[in-house]
Amino acid sequence: MPASELLVLQCFCGWEESVVLHIGRCMRPDLGIKATFITPLVKAMVWIEADISPNLKKWLFDIPGVVHRNQQVLLHTISPEDSRHALASSIRNPYMPGCWVMVCHGRSRGNVGIVSKMYPWGCKVLIVPRLYLPHDMDRWRIAVGSQPEPNLFDPAALEQTGHHTVKEGQSSHCFQGSMYDHDLLVRHIYFSQLDIANEITQKLADLFAQSGHPLVHRNIGSLPRVSEWCFQVGKAITDISRHVSGTINGIGKHGLEKEFEIGTYIEITGEEHATRWSGWIHGIDNGLLHLISCSGPENEQIEIHGVHPNCVSAIAPPHIASIQQDDHSQCQGNTMFIVPWKGVMVQVIKPGHRWCGKTGYMVDVNIAMDQQRKKEILQILVQLSHYDPNASFVSLWFGYHNIIDKESWLPLNEARPLVKDTDFFRHVIPVTNVLGKRGRRLPPEPVAPPQSVTPQPDPMEQCLSLTWNPSAPDPPPI
Repeated sequence: MPASELLVLQCFCGWEESVVLHIGRCMRPDLGIKATFITPLVKAMVWIEADISPNLKKWLFDIPGVVHRNQQVLLHTISPEDSRHALASSIRNPYMPGCWVMVCHGRSRGNVGIVSKMYPWGCKVLIVPRLYLPHDMDRWRIAVGSQPEPNLFDPAALEQTGHHTVKEGQSSHCFQGSMYDHDLLVRHIYFSQLDIANEITQKLADLFAQSGHPLVHRNIGSLPRVSEWCFQVGKAITDISRHVSGTINGIGKHGLEKEFEIGTYIEITGEEHATRWSGWIHGIDNGLLHLISCSGPENEQIEIHGVHPNCVSAIAPPHIASIQQDDHSQCQGNTMFIVPWKGVMVQVIKPGHRWCGKTGYMVDVNIAMDQQRKKEILQILVQLSHYDPNASFVSLWFGYHNIIDKESWLPLNEARPLVKDTDFFRHVIPVTNVLGKRGRRLPPEPVAPPQSVTPQPDPMEQCLSLTWNPSAPDPPPI
């Protein structure tokens, strides 16, 4: 009796197990199917040992998850040489306990998790749950399809709302048919539904660390690249796997950590520009930077933050006014840089801005990070010169290219070149040559000649009433 052929049936990614289960339950004897299997590391393919026939193709056409093309299933035979190696794949399994994975298919799609246990067909994965709390149910019914924010499982909060949880062990709970280990959701997922995680959000990484799971604690150093981390070519870093320091020549993904010194002024780059937090580094502990900053009208409030070094960027510290000292004290060791162009009258030329065309005084400068171009830029603080009774001394930050010198209409560094004491900002000033291109200084705005403050009569106006005409006759007596 001749041996049956080995066929490959193409299906949608993630449907491999469903197709095999359907064939095993519903196949008929006349189809001649002897075996059906899948290989864990080959996606979107089902292996069938049978004789190819029109009846087999027609029956496979109605199975959910099978790919159709031109009203036919994608079914082809495998050569005898390849069929002998079908179950002896040399591809190395990329998953192992402790590795970070991304769920690509199924109800947990889009979640990042850590592999806890291996099976022949898949993995046991721990992910941060997304539970609908009781007060969110009405809102969920209105916005169908929305996902709640990830958060750790909190049995105490559920007990307070009247929901019963079953404690399975010292750190395991059961709720609504799902298991939770150290407040992380336990999922059993097939290999075809997983992929290696290359990125994770800072919030999700913090939640994994807060869970206290021993497996997470042992593998926290192999986290995927945090999406809020910011690297630039040329910055100093430390390769934590080899304990080697150097500068960045190219951007990688794993095992890199920014290098900072105590006293460096930095800002957190993972937040919106309007709400970014900045401060000085006053300590480094367990790979985290401890930042300190003063706030309030008199800098009387002190705030402390702890953040990973890859989530921050070094910037120039803000200008601080010199400390008032009496006649007997002397300022020693003053190494603060001088603010260039301070007090210069400037004009705003930013197109479409509400201040475009208005003038003001240059108050301060700062070096910030342009998140779109990934490079440092020079910002200038301008104080509006016209009086506003609703907001006195209005000030706003502008980019260097949005400000010109009021007197010469030139960029500030061309109108007033930097001197040695203010050379600190030269590397972030864009190179311009407006004066060389024009060949002369632009004339200032025309000024009207001085006139009397008494308004002059308009010759075009005519008095049509006789009441104000001194030559008019007296009115007739009544």
